[in-house]
Amino acid sequence: MEEKPQQIEDWMEMIANQEVKPDIIQDLLPDGIATMLIAGRPGVGKTNFVLQLGLSIANGVPFLGFRCQQKKILYLTFEGIPQKLSDRLKKQMPNFDRANDGMFSIFMSPPRKLGLFNEEYREIAQSVDIIIIDPLRWMVDGDYCKPMDMAEFTRKLRMFEDETKTSMILVHHPKKPGGFTGRSDPSDMNELKGATELMDAAQSIVVLAERKGSERKRGEKDFVNKKTLYMPKTRDALQDLPPINLFFDRDKCMFVSEELGFDYLDSEGEYPF
Repeated sequence: MEEKPQQIEDWMEMIANQEVKPDIIQDLLPDGIATMLIAGRPGVGKTNFVLQLGLSIANGVPFLGFRCQQKKILYLTFEGIPQKLSDRLKKQMPNFDRANDGMFSIFMSPPRKLGLFNEEYREIAQSVDIIIIDPLRWMVDGDYCKPMDMAEFTRKLRMFEDETKTSMILVHHPKKPGGFTGRSDPSDMNELKGATELMDAAQSIVVLAERKGSERKRGEKDFVNKKTLYMPKTRDALQDLPPINLFFDRDKCMFVSEELGFDYLDSEGEYPF
């Protein structure tokens, strides 16, 4: 039957009768086919950040105060040493009750241009709900700094998501090695490499940056890194989301909201938010 325009009251009634699905990540990643972009300069902690995010989604528990719906995760990475990645996970996983129940998978490959859209990845995507790509650049055919190549990647990405019904969380870098520091504004999406098509396609963009004015105190037992999480784009949030001040707990290898702290479990083991 051919669809026709509806009166606004009829359209709103139709929408009201449809099933409402909670966001995968509250205000940041809707349930369905969606893309989230996570950015930050090298060394700021993006890998620890996305591992914590992925485990939060795989366990269906809040992430830095954002409610998460439980989904099956594939973490696809091309950089780092396997033993170091394993060490990070050994610190993070005890903080999650169901971290070993098959909801979180890892595929680690040596850095090389693979291309996301071959049959191997299409088959993998059928068994998961969300793919985290860390970092994005190894999946781009051509030069990920060139707008034309990134525009073509974005076009293929959207086709891949539509065909496989998979959402993507992409880890990306600023244009300059020192981006999101000094005078640059971490909330400025123009600091990101590549075409504006990628930023336009994303439902949300979050930026992890060093806290302005923070100093690292090395040698202290309780050493923490102070960061700030910016959310310059949140398409589905009802209002702009303010920056969140974080600190990094090295013993747990996890980021913590300074407002919520680590003690967000009550005596019954439930989250109060």
